[in-house]
Amino acid sequence: MREGTINGEPYSLPDGYQPISIEEYTRLITFYNIIMDLDRNANGRHKGDADSGDPTGVSQGNLILPVGMQIGWTLGGYSIIVPPRGDRHKPEAWMQ
Repeated sequence: MREGTINGEPYSLPDGYQPISIEEYTRLITFYNIIMDLDRNANGRHKGDADSGDPTGVSQGNLILPVGMQIGWTLGGYSIIVPPRGDRHKPEAWMQ
C-alpha cells in the first residue's frame, strides 16, 4: 500500500496501482464527449434547445438516433440502446 498526502489530504493506493497516462485520459475524455453529443441535430443542438434552424424554433435533436433506439449488441448479447441524455454517463444505461 502506498500512502501520502495531496494538498494536505491523505490518500492510499493499492500495491500495483498504475495511474493512466495523459494520452489515455485525453482519449477517454474525447470518447465521452462523442457519446454525450449523440443526441445533437445537424445544427449542433440537443433536443429541446432553441434552434433557429428548426421551423418550430426548438430542436428535435438527432432524429436518426432517438432515445431508446437499439444501436448494437454487446459481446454478451445485450442490446445497446441510446439512453436519455441525463443517463449517458452511466455505462449500465446503455445496455438492456
